[in-house]
Amino acid sequence: PSAAVAALGSDAPVPDDVFDGLVAVLGKWGWPAGRPSWVTWVPSRAHEVLLSDLASRLAALGRMEIASPFTASGEGFQRDAGTSVESARLALSRLSVSGAVPPGPVLLLDDVTRSGFTLTVASALLREAGAGPVYPLVLHKTF
Repeated sequence: PSAAVAALGSDAPVPDDVFDGLVAVLGKWGWPAGRPSWVTWVPSRAHEVLLSDLASRLAALGRMEIASPFTASGEGFQRDAGTSVESARLALSRLSVSGAVPPGPVLLLDDVTRSGFTLTVASALLREAGAGPVYPLVLHKTF
């Protein structure tokens, strides 16, 4: 498996090789709507330590603000959603914004995505709360 997939085997700080790979990927992004001024992550029941560590390290390297405006509550896991409709419903019912949302472009981190609905809902919530353009970055895409 890839280093990113291996990193998802536990909830520990992001390994240096995965961090370096993500920095290399981000270095190739063109930032068409402006470079992110802050970073956040989608709350994860399985990889909160990994995502908060990754956000902190990227924020420090890129001289970005770090914020955690999301609240996640409720039952259900995206991986258990049988349909796209159920996946969207889970994301809409689970995520909300309860903290301060800085203005400006944001780098939004997530551990795993399957349908993309969690990222879509999270991005919409950030935009509705006053964030600028949202750039999503995911460690692993499942099918």
